[in-house]
Amino acid sequence: MPTHDSEDFTARVVELDGNEFHNCTFAKCRLVYRGGGVPALVTCRFDRCSWEFEDAAGRTLEFLRGLYQGMNSAGRELVEQSLRG
Repeated sequence: MPTHDSEDFTARVVELDGNEFHNCTFAKCRLVYRGGGVPALVTCRFDRCSWEFEDAAGRTLEFLRGLYQGMNSAGRELVEQSLRG
C-alpha cells in the first residue's frame, strides 16, 4: 500500500484506493474511491474537496440507498446497522 506522509495535494484528482495518507492536506481536490483497497486517511485536512464514489463503490452506495429508501423502516434499520459495523 503506497504511503503519502505530510504531502500537500491542491487542485488534483486523487485516487484513494489502496493508498495511505498521513498528515496530508487536500485542497480543492477531487477524491475518488472506486471500491478497491480501503484507503487510510490519518490526521489529514480537507478544504473544499469533493468526494466521488465510482465503479464498485458507487454501485454499493446505490444499492444501500435503494434499501434505505425502498424498504421503509426495515431498510433504514438494515443500512444503519451495517454502517455501525
